[in-house]
Amino acid sequence: MSRHSKVRYTSNRRCSLEPLESRCLLSAVTCGVSPHLCIDAASLVGSAAPTATVAADSGPTISKVGVSEAKGTISWNVYDAAGVKGTSLKIDGKIVTDVSGPYKAASGVNYIAKFGVLSAGSHTYTIRASDKSGVVSTLTGTFTLAGPTISDVIVTPSKGMISWNVYDAAGVKATSLKVDGKIVTHVSGPFGAASGVNYAAKFGTLSAGSHTYTIRATDSSGVVSTLTGTFTVGS
Repeated sequence: MSRHSKVRYTSNRRCSLEPLESRCLLSAVTCGVSPHLCIDAASLVGSAAPTATVAADSGPTISKVGVSEAKGTISWNVYDAAGVKGTSLKIDGKIVTDVSGPYKAASGVNYIAKFGVLSAGSHTYTIRASDKSGVVSTLTGTFTLAGPTISDVIVTPSKGMISWNVYDAAGVKATSLKVDGKIVTHVSGPFGAASGVNYAAKFGTLSAGSHTYTIRATDSSGVVSTLTGTFTVGS
């Protein structure tokens, strides 16, 4: 091939030679020096350079959150095709350190944590998980703990006594009493009852007038309930 000629590719992909002075004006194909480089010119005119689309990493999927008040635990599942690197848990904004796992699951891996002492009522959890690519997902939700039921409070001012009942399906771990904000140390019980257990306490001599009691009870899972009320001591 002459050094003063170049290859022109026609629309039927056949190459022909033309003098260097000639210009390759066919719109169907571009000119090149090798038949392996034949590219449709129409695909280049007014078109941006070709780009590759890469699917975004959406991060791990956190699911199957379960709370057991009886055991004082919260569990969850994490799945990621790239593999799960780690996870963490916060309850009511505070980090929970007692997290166990990962454990094998039908899909992904499972984790479980003990949430410790919490009051009865609504609480918020925040679960964070990262995959091996460093992508992080977060799941936030709420759960409610019933806690022990404190009831049947009876105050006998003449004897300086107060009694109450505590019931919890998981079992009652402990109870305490404050009168006018001061802890009462003479608490007796538990005693058998038709439902739950009974306690009694001696609060001693109090001045005439209105007084406040605060009874606190903890179940075997660490969930705490509080009941506050008032009573009157006569003159």
